[in-house]
Amino acid sequence: MTLTTATVRSKSLEPGRYLDGDGLYLVVVRGGSRSWTLRTTVDGRQREFGLGSARKVSLKAARAAAGAKKEQVDHGVDLTAPVPTLAGAARIVHTLHAPSWSSPKYSHQWLTDLQNHCGGIMNVQVDRLSSAHVLSVLEPRWNTNPKLARSLRQRLSLIGSWVVAQGYLQANPAGEVLDGVLPRRKPPTRHFASTPSQEAPAALAALGALDTPAALAIRFAILTATRSNETRGARWSEIDLDAALWTIPTERTKMRRPHRV
Repeated sequence: MTLTTATVRSKSLEPGRYLDGDGLYLVVVRGGSRSWTLRTTVDGRQREFGLGSARKVSLKAARAAAGAKKEQVDHGVDLTAPVPTLAGAARIVHTLHAPSWSSPKYSHQWLTDLQNHCGGIMNVQVDRLSSAHVLSVLEPRWNTNPKLARSLRQRLSLIGSWVVAQGYLQANPAGEVLDGVLPRRKPPTRHFASTPSQEAPAALAALGALDTPAALAIRFAILTATRSNETRGARWSEIDLDAALWTIPTERTKMRRPHRV
């Protein structure tokens, strides 16, 4: 039979198993305790998976959870393996994407920022991760530290995409669902003060009078019109003094192509 919310809540249900459909059962035991379970076939064998207490998981939520489990089976997910926590999923996603990031510092901070600012939800299993969990991290920071909040959301959304792709959830808890909840806020742009063009020669001369690594690096960056990380990461092997040519390799350029100066 197809269950109804009234049936699930009924105190007159006798102990037993009540089929809702598609392998979803309401299990009632002596004393009145009741829970959800899903029976499905995995690799040719009948398996059963608990979906939580019926006092905490509604009929609608149980159906959604059962559908998600069956979808995981269809995609070949091993349901006998432990469901990863958010921390575990973060490490997997980091490993997948780190080779494409040019900055080792960013790669390191990608994980440490999550650990430092999302500690309260990092132990949540990903199949139980909700938008409420994500909001608990973002809301306190959204207006006070918008740059950090947006960065955390971007990382949680990337992890959420992986979670959905693995079949643990049907929607990204850090994705579009939050767009109507979190207020739009454009942070003020703060530019560093620039040297007026008429003062540039004097500034360059002043740098030339300073015999320090920092002053030399700034002069080098100005004269080669390169980014600070490209200047700081320069190697003698990249420079051909006879040809007066500096070739910055692909892995150190933002545009991911060799840059010749």
